[in-house]
Amino acid sequence: DNLWTACKRMVDNIAHRVPVENSEGKLVGFITQSEILGYLNDALPSLGPIVGKTLKDLGMAVTGKTIVAARMKESALEVFEKMSNFGFSAVPIIDDKGKLLTTLSAKDIRAIAAGEHLFDLLKLPVVDYFRKAHEKDADIKSPAISCLRKDTLETLIKRIWASKIHRIYVVSEGSKPINVISLHDILSVFVS
Repeated sequence: DNLWTACKRMVDNIAHRVPVENSEGKLVGFITQSEILGYLNDALPSLGPIVGKTLKDLGMAVTGKTIVAARMKESALEVFEKMSNFGFSAVPIIDDKGKLLTTLSAKDIRAIAAGEHLFDLLKLPVVDYFRKAHEKDADIKSPAISCLRKDTLETLIKRIWASKIHRIYVVSEGSKPINVISLHDILSVFVS
């Protein structure tokens, strides 16, 4: 099978990775959504006019969608519970005006899970928890990685690939999250 088949299987099965077998049917590894995104990033010049279309034109930036977000003063525990209750692996963290600050994902609990004071940290406001979990690389003062409805698919792919993230929030001109685009959503554009 080829890369398109792997991509189609991911999209059809809502899978983050699919197995790769050799000609004898023996498992030799897996290919992930991120690896396919890397291929798309490298192949942008040959992907045709679709990559020049805006997210709005592709239907990837619909407005009116309910975005489950967390306010920066909510405790980390409340935010992780919210993620669990809604079945999300991440939520945007917003300030008092609803502007996107950063994203908290399930991997952020792993960042400090080995620490002795995990439960004390979970009581902190989520912004403080995030800073603690990412002491070496957190910079909440800079804008979160996001995109606008007028951005092109090419811009989106480049931004996600360069940032090594798995989702990106579409924000309004006022930096308020209005939608989220996942790697699955991007692959879906090429499969449909």
